[in-house]
Amino acid sequence: MCENQCSDNEESELNELCEIAEEDEEKLELAGIENNLPRLSKAKMILFAFVLYLILFLIALLIRGLSTGEKFYSQDLRGFPIYWCLLATGAGLLVVLFSRIKAGFVQQLEKDLSKIIRTAFGELRLIDAFILALLSSVAEEMLFRWAVQLWLGIIPASVIFGFLHFHRNWWIFAMIMGFLLGALYEVSQSLYPPILMHFIINWINLYRLSHLKIDMDLRLEQSVIASDQRERSNH
Repeated sequence: MCENQCSDNEESELNELCEIAEEDEEKLELAGIENNLPRLSKAKMILFAFVLYLILFLIALLIRGLSTGEKFYSQDLRGFPIYWCLLATGAGLLVVLFSRIKAGFVQQLEKDLSKIIRTAFGELRLIDAFILALLSSVAEEMLFRWAVQLWLGIIPASVIFGFLHFHRNWWIFAMIMGFLLGALYEVSQSLYPPILMHFIINWINLYRLSHLKIDMDLRLEQSVIASDQRERSNH
């Protein structure tokens, strides 16, 4: 598929990209994604996500009501703490930057999540990622921080949050993030900062990861073109 037409470093990078592309193709074929199987449209998948997160929202209301007897408009939903929300914004951006680290385990996690997102939704537009991030951040923070954490405590809520993000090593990262979001909720005494932090992480990463394979294919194509140009110049 790919020929040895460049220097050692370029050849190594090109071969690595080829191997990644071939692995992705094989895994997608095994999963039946490229076998012309029927798949829901993006709009229907977003509607499904809306229904799912609405259910989580209702479960949160039920747990909070049964565990505390409080009405929906509780103290932690009143006001908007600017300082903590600015801190949550910065923390969310730092988490996104961390996800760009080129460490092996982070890259593998990105690849896995990218496949899940592309399989479910395809290539997301910014508005698609915005809607999904808003739904997930509000519903999940209402359930895990506003309801479960108040009922069971920060550690059980973080563990449950992690295990429900069940894909391979993803649950470890999710459990750590659950603890950080729970700590932010505790110190700010408001649900808005963890919702904002969660939203920023999800919005940027949903959009970016839905385009990850396109970026990889582009780098592969550019490497092949560079190799061809080098070969022609040598002749």
